[in-house]
Amino acid sequence: MTVADETYIVGEKLRSIIPNVYELNILAAARAHAIERGSTPRISAEECGEHKPTVIALKEIEAGYITMEYYHNQKAVEQRWKAEREQAGEKEGVEQEDDSFFPRSSNEVI
Repeated sequence: MTVADETYIVGEKLRSIIPNVYELNILAAARAHAIERGSTPRISAEECGEHKPTVIALKEIEAGYITMEYYHNQKAVEQRWKAEREQAGEKEGVEQEDDSFFPRSSNEVI
């Protein structure tokens, strides 16, 4: 396996979605922390592979699943996704998510 296989390069597509590098960093970090706490990735298991949460978060942003709305309303978005999974019958086999820690409240604006 080469170094290129093990790294994730931030490409032009990702920069066109969120051109501000600072916003991209804080959004990816917030989503990576949520994944580490047990949030289910929005991309397929094949795309996740053996990647770390930060790379999974970047791939979700690139695919259009995660936007700045997620950062500002993280708890509400996570709860909506959980309800969607339950309605779709995916509750079985999914680990319980830890919603006890969210770095931002939905009312807080930067």
